[in-house]
Amino acid sequence: MNAEKTEQIENVAIELERIVNAMGTDEATDLLVDKLSRMHRTLVQSFASKIVIKFILKLAENYENGWYDLRDEAACKACKTMKDAIIEAYNLDEDFIKKYGFNLPLI
Repeated sequence: MNAEKTEQIENVAIELERIVNAMGTDEATDLLVDKLSRMHRTLVQSFASKIVIKFILKLAENYENGWYDLRDEAACKACKTMKDAIIEAYNLDEDFIKKYGFNLPLI
């Protein structure tokens, strides 16, 4: 990945952090989730695989390795539970995910 793309991703992450920090209300969160859920159907599928599930897997990894504190423990623990459910639902194993990643099927 080139420096320009890395900078673009860092800027998106900073903006998302700013938005989450400033939202404060369920109404704002619900609006964001609603807008994201109305993207093109293929993009919804990709967003779920490439952002949502990878975020869940990362926080589950943090939980498994003890890389959390009281502020994010519940989120990490919940993500560990979700990871286990995803692995069971798709009949996967962790070695497969580590080797090939996890993507929901597009069709």
